[in-house]
Amino acid sequence: MKVAWFSGVGVYGMTSSSEIMVLYGSGELLKYKGYYVAVRGGRIIDKDKDFFTLLERLRKKYGELTDIVIEYVPDKPVELVV
Repeated sequence: MKVAWFSGVGVYGMTSSSEIMVLYGSGELLKYKGYYVAVRGGRIIDKDKDFFTLLERLRKKYGELTDIVIEYVPDKPVELVV
């Protein structure tokens, strides 16, 4: 059994999953436990505890969200059974 922080929850856009994994690997996303984090071009551009609030704010600011991923960072590691 492996334990990981990657949740896979809330993916919305088309930023590559490898960009998300790099942010997890660097520890950058772990600063945002309990938040939905918006990632664009490998950079964190916004965060919020509420998915729909974040989504609305991103739509107002960026319009089309095809190049943005929204990732939920869980408070505790998620157990992955493989």
